[in-house]
Amino acid sequence: MKLKSLLVILAALLLVGVNGVSQKAAAETNDKMQIVTVNIQDVLLSSDAGQEVRKVLESKVLEFQEKLQKDQEEIQTLQAEIEKKSSVWSQQVREEKERDYQKKVREMQLQQEDAQFEMQQVEKQEMEPILKELQQVIADLGKKNELCLDHGFAGRIALC
Repeated sequence: MKLKSLLVILAALLLVGVNGVSQKAAAETNDKMQIVTVNIQDVLLSSDAGQEVRKVLESKVLEFQEKLQKDQEEIQTLQAEIEKKSSVWSQQVREEKERDYQKKVREMQLQQEDAQFEMQQVEKQEMEPILKELQQVIADLGKKNELCLDHGFAGRIALC
């Protein structure tokens, strides 16, 4: 499965953390809760599944950058034309070109916002199944090692 390396890394992190928690719990006689925290971002970045998602996101970013760069070049060309020729144009032509320029700038801003929103949606769509699987693995390992998952904070495990 894609998540095999993710699970191995997570299991190793949890076992190291569980061992440390178990030793501390045995050494301490008070009722303090011991906590193991799993850095989900590190796990995702070092896993095959996380790397695949990163590649998908990077390709999508490049796609948007190419499109936006083309539009940015058009805007810069129009701006240069306005700066170069505005003294020769009539007021009506100059105003028309400036309106066209402003319109293109607004459209570019909207395209950037749309691209950011779409990137967020793609990231959510790509990460959701991995995060669900990761949460299940954390819960399963926690049960196996008699730990409780703190649902208020993803990745935090405490002794029951």
